[in-house]
Amino acid sequence: MARGEAAAERHRGAAAALVEAGVVTGLIAGGAMLFFLCVASGWLGPGFLAPVKAFAGVLLRRGALGGGSGATVLGLLVHGAVSVCIGVAFTAIAVRERTGPMASVGAGILFAIGAWVVMTFVAARFLDPPLWELARSMPFTWFAAHLVYGMAMGWARQLRDELR
Repeated sequence: MARGEAAAERHRGAAAALVEAGVVTGLIAGGAMLFFLCVASGWLGPGFLAPVKAFAGVLLRRGALGGGSGATVLGLLVHGAVSVCIGVAFTAIAVRERTGPMASVGAGILFAIGAWVVMTFVAARFLDPPLWELARSMPFTWFAAHLVYGMAMGWARQLRDELR
């Protein structure tokens, strides 16, 4: 194998490892966020599965909240896909520096606050009416769920670094 081909292969391997780490990071963070959001939503009134179904609103619009198991599965898939994308983006940015646990979690929280701004005031507001209504009905809980996401994302990144 020529020197250039070997370097390209190493680069592809590094990129694949970064994407894999980002997928795992996003799924861990998304799971933590969704658990928090569903418990809070069940406790505050909209219902345990309301957030999951609201995520499906990007495709089902207002029919998402009244949907059955199909809306629930679709909501899980949508939330998982978005969580993975955010996890990969965070990992691609954060992987450049080895940091301590507090810095990693702090970076995750800052990144998640940025995601909260975009997801709330752009994506939910203009693309997902049920999610926009849910976010407006419990604004502190919606924001806190993103903080949980950020903490879990930073923790997952730190755990990955420690396991390597």
